[in-house]
Amino acid sequence: MLRRTRVIILIVAIAIIGSAAFLNLYYLRDDNAGQILWKSNEAYLCMGIVRRGFRVRLAEYPWIALQEWLNVPAFPSDRRAFLTIIRVTPLGVDRHIGKVSGDPAEIPDLLTPLGETIYANCQGTLCKWAGTHFETATREEQERLDGTTRLVADIDTTVNGWSKRGIGTVAGNAEYSIDLGKEFTLRVRQGNVYKAGELYSAVVELHHSGDPPQQLWHVSTEPRRVTKREYERGLSILEDK
Repeated sequence: MLRRTRVIILIVAIAIIGSAAFLNLYYLRDDNAGQILWKSNEAYLCMGIVRRGFRVRLAEYPWIALQEWLNVPAFPSDRRAFLTIIRVTPLGVDRHIGKVSGDPAEIPDLLTPLGETIYANCQGTLCKWAGTHFETATREEQERLDGTTRLVADIDTTVNGWSKRGIGTVAGNAEYSIDLGKEFTLRVRQGNVYKAGELYSAVVELHHSGDPPQQLWHVSTEPRRVTKREYERGLSILEDK
């Protein structure tokens, strides 16, 4: 009887070890940063999210947990980049989300208002915000603006009557307000980007006299365990929160 019990225990142990070698755990983690552009009663919040996916074999989990504790994070199994544009005016809030790809470098940068249009650099080509998405500038615009040469790289600056400021790239705590007309105020609050934790993720709120604050932006930077289905969906679409 004892021998039979030992054999059963051995078989179960082997089965568990074998399963651990093939069973996957799934995690997602979001990092975010961007810019806010504003003038008089209009503002654009342009935020990029880099979503990293980790597929971890159960047998590898203790080693990866030790690496995290030693501040040596594991290399992601998958990566996606998304761009969210939020336009705020006295008439309301418009939010547009677009999937970029696996390369964060494909997120449009060098955002520069010229006239009534916001132009950007899309991988070396002049592009512009078309109300719901970025599209390549026309040939006439590219010739008139000399490609991307007139785009402004500075983040905290004033250009063509617009102000521009970075979000999510500070080395210390920061908090400031932006008045949009007489009734609306945007409040931006963020912590040290070099520290981990939910308290340090940027928060942008819209305040209107007499109404409770409306949260326009906040992304949890904490890793979260998900199912395989949630993992695959999270790498294909950014949910509108």
